[in-house]
Amino acid sequence: MLAVKSTDGVHSGRLESSGIEYKIIKKTSKTAVLDELLEGVLVLIDLPADLDFEYQLLDKEASGVIWFPINDEDIEDAIDTINKGGKWFSRITLTKKISDSLDKDNSGASINSFGFTKREKQIFEQIKLGLSNKEIARNKCISEATVKSHIKNILAKTNTKNRTALLIQLSK
Repeated sequence: MLAVKSTDGVHSGRLESSGIEYKIIKKTSKTAVLDELLEGVLVLIDLPADLDFEYQLLDKEASGVIWFPINDEDIEDAIDTINKGGKWFSRITLTKKISDSLDKDNSGASINSFGFTKREKQIFEQIKLGLSNKEIARNKCISEATVKSHIKNILAKTNTKNRTALLIQLSK
């Protein structure tokens, strides 16, 4: 698997033939980039990762963000995902976006309607933060197996198959 260390190593021909509009950011002011029209644009960034900036790009309706270094396989996955109508952002950024929309919708009533236990509500709050099972276990001083069990119960009560579907279900 070949790793692309910087935007200089990107095979732009593949991106151009994909039909995806893209923009390469190196030593540009992030504020200047946010002033541009980014709807549907894949943003390639050769700067240290900044999830707050990535979140702002999602709000500007960019189609995705690629932080360098990245391997060729991930670039191909990003192109395929975007061509199928998806977005390419970090899990943390997408989870934060869904969580923020849940908070705006004041979803407390809908959470209570599923009959979550006190602990399941605590686990759900951790899921909204985008934490892994290991991180939740550490935060709640319980085993990963217990976290998995709680998540399994939460998914069953909400009739969802994964965390993303759960967050989408509770944002309605």
